[in-house]
Amino acid sequence: MASVAIVGAIHITATPSSGQAPQCDAPIATYRVRPDGDDGFLVDARFAGPTERFDLAFFPTLDRPQGQAEYIQDLLAFDEMHEHVDIEYVGEGGWKTPDDAGASALRYRVLATHDETEWVGPGKDEVATRFDETYFFVGHAFFLVDFQWPTCEIEISFDLPSDWIATTPWRSRGDILIADDPEDLARNAFAMGRNPPGRVELNKLGLTWIIDSQVATAEPRIVKIMETLPSVFRDYFDAAPVAEYTAFFFADPETDGGAFRRSFALRLAFPLLPLEEVVWSHTLGHEILHLWIGAGRIHGENPSDTYWFTEGFTDYLTMRLMRQAGLIDQDLYEARLANVIRRYRLGQRFSPDVSLVEAGMQKFANWELIYGGGALVAFLLEAELSVDEPGAFREMMRAVYQDGEKPYSMERLTTVMNANTGGRAEEVLAWVEEGQSMVSIRDCFSKLGIETAGFTDEVYVRKSDVCQAACAAIFADPHPQGDKTR
Repeated sequence: MASVAIVGAIHITATPSSGQAPQCDAPIATYRVRPDGDDGFLVDARFAGPTERFDLAFFPTLDRPQGQAEYIQDLLAFDEMHEHVDIEYVGEGGWKTPDDAGASALRYRVLATHDETEWVGPGKDEVATRFDETYFFVGHAFFLVDFQWPTCEIEISFDLPSDWIATTPWRSRGDILIADDPEDLARNAFAMGRNPPGRVELNKLGLTWIIDSQVATAEPRIVKIMETLPSVFRDYFDAAPVAEYTAFFFADPETDGGAFRRSFALRLAFPLLPLEEVVWSHTLGHEILHLWIGAGRIHGENPSDTYWFTEGFTDYLTMRLMRQAGLIDQDLYEARLANVIRRYRLGQRFSPDVSLVEAGMQKFANWELIYGGGALVAFLLEAELSVDEPGAFREMMRAVYQDGEKPYSMERLTTVMNANTGGRAEEVLAWVEEGQSMVSIRDCFSKLGIETAGFTDEVYVRKSDVCQAACAAIFADPHPQGDKTR
């Protein structure tokens, strides 16, 4: 074995979500990872003090009722004197030492055969997979962590063959990688293997990625989006959450993605079809934007309460800013705006008498209402604010970003939005929550110079022949270099 080449060092410019880090004399934990043959990896972990509880994420499936935990083998726990400590699995991805004994070290094996099951809900982009000669993991499927640890650094080292590379989002200190806290370790994606990463640096912004050879023909479009959108999003919010992003792209029967603190993964429907680019391009933009909204600075104290915002507003801004950057044409943009209303109308049918906040408690069952309803709030709010001030919606989003030093409750989110819209945000949200018909939606947008038409699940949107301020803001001509307006 030889030391690993490390790719994707990170410099963090945003305050961690759990607050300012306390003074730590040493890392709260260290993890050493090395391959163990036959799709296995050995992990040796040591902790600054005895720890009683360790967890992975828990995504159960029919054939894997204990989810990611079923891939942990030969777990041993030790005290500070290197004596064995009993540890038992307590269900739902958790292990505990009995009688509050605590463990000062763990040793275990991760069996990297996660592709044997179909991960429903969160897909393998949020768990683990293998492609070409690379093993991909999300940290919360690999590292046993105590999420109650304080906000202190965690060290990770990889002891890999000389021709392997670890591609990670964590910053480096020599040959050691540093996660800022337990969430940073668990809620990021990384990979180990022989696939060489791509990399580009754009105006102090670093992008590192790995692409599965099965979908390599999509690389030019992927790189174009990755070279364009982070700068556009940074200009829109007048802020960047981090200076580096790490991304992973691999083949799957369907397109979807997962976003993490400073990394994201995208699975592309294979075999690739030219038409499918319309779908995965938007998904890629959506996942990148999550680094600002959802996985980044703007996120919920209780995430389910604010999914309508973190998913719906992300989806709306993705289509707006992709059009602004010239990455999609006018016809596709109008089709995507129509899809906002179509999703909302379907959400009313699939999730009757469910509010946008309540919908978040069962995200996958209420998908259309969360994404469609949330995006409709954003669409209508921007149009209405633009009547008097075309940049007002963007200024509201910047204020929400700047006030995101701590997770948002639903009450605080609406308070910040109202304070920057003269109370209009709450009025628009309430109007959407009432459950609008196609007739009322058509009439509302018509007054703003935006034409909508539809019947049942058929919807169309376009700018009117007499396009005033609101309409002009929504259908502004693209700026290929992004929105430089302050």
